[in-house]
Amino acid sequence: AWALTLLFLLASLASLGETLLAVGLKMETAAKATSMNYLQVVFAFFFQGDVLGEAASDSLSQLGALMISAWGVVALAKETWAPEVDEKEEPLLKR
Repeated sequence: AWALTLLFLLASLASLGETLLAVGLKMETAAKATSMNYLQVVFAFFFQGDVLGEAASDSLSQLGALMISAWGVVALAKETWAPEVDEKEEPLLKR
């Protein structure tokens, strides 16, 4: 019964996470919203070590998590420092 409760909790939280991701994509630009998805790698990495007690001893795993996290920071910084473009002046499709 305990395993079934945990499974239901996991499914509920996963559905909530996907719903909030869709809301975030609707409210922000795609680049900024999807760059937040890179945080999943960081959270999973710490969850693996702290909660499960399985530290990533492989240096390639640590390097990969660091690279993915760094790319998330780069994508967020690129979106933040990009110049503002008025969509009314420059339409995507000129008619």
